[in-house]
Amino acid sequence: MRGTSTWWASEISMPCSTEEAQGIAHAEGALIKTHLEAGEAHKRIVEVAEEERCDLIIMGAQKMKRGLRRLFGGSIVEKVTSNAPCPVLVVGA
Repeated sequence: MRGTSTWWASEISMPCSTEEAQGIAHAEGALIKTHLEAGEAHKRIVEVAEEERCDLIIMGAQKMKRGLRRLFGGSIVEKVTSNAPCPVLVVGA
């Protein structure tokens, strides 16, 4: 198994820290790489997934009000799932 890369645009109200997530994954034998990137989130997530040859992207979903969704052109999750080079697992917030 090659491992899995994950990254967060920010760590606002995360249920567990990145370090805790890495500890849990390591205990299960998985490899996690974390990235802090600048740029449009959906584009950078897809680009890094391609560069790192990720097997899976795991994302948390947040509900967006209809007006905001129209203003921003859809959610980051929608854009990533449409363009990702690998499967995307979306976890409800």
